[in-house]
Amino acid sequence: MSYVLPYLIAAFHKRYPEVAVTTIDGNTADIVAAPASVDVALVEGPTGHDLSLGITVTA
Repeated sequence: MSYVLPYLIAAFHKRYPEVAVTTIDGNTADIVAAPASVDVALVEGPTGHDLSLGITVTA
């Protein structure tokens, strides 16, 4: 996914230039620990528990 994501973000930004897009990277535990600061998360490992929004992620 990391090789495709830059192209998808560029296409999105071209279509919606008024929307700010910020990316960060980290391991699954870091991303799951900060759900209030992300709108979309792509993780490759199991989250280990239910997410705060009530969504259970299974492998």
